[in-house]
Amino acid sequence: MNKLLAMIFISLILASSAYGQQRRITSDGYHWRTLTQAQKQGYVMGMMHASSLIRQLTVEIQEEPNFSVSNRLYFGALKGRLEGWNFDNLGTFGQMIDGLDRQFKDYRMLSKDIGELLPLVRLELSGASAEQVEREKRILLMTADEYKKFMQESPADSPSVK
Repeated sequence: MNKLLAMIFISLILASSAYGQQRRITSDGYHWRTLTQAQKQGYVMGMMHASSLIRQLTVEIQEEPNFSVSNRLYFGALKGRLEGWNFDNLGTFGQMIDGLDRQFKDYRMLSKDIGELLPLVRLELSGASAEQVEREKRILLMTADEYKKFMQESPADSPSVK
């Protein structure tokens, strides 16, 4: 019995050390390109479902009378950020996948997270002009310093993608 417990203990230690050496899971363009069509559909469906639930939860939380003003502001900002992921009545999952595929064909976008590109795809599906989409893409590709300078020079020109 002691030998069995010792073997289980050693196996768990070896398994945990091997698990700890796995690389971090990424969700950028490089990862997106390795997915099958079914995996892409599952990924997009999962993100859309999760964002829908979170948007619904933020509305319910904001209406809670016992919530502090700072919590209401936080969840209001979260709801605003998630509006970029709101694809209600904008298209099918296939159109969203095609939009992400199109965005990730640009090598500059490969390092961007899938979640960062969903608002850009949403903009495309909502019927925005190619110039608007390209402008938002340029803003997304700016460094922090470039973006800060851009906002100081033209605050009225701030990005429409949240």
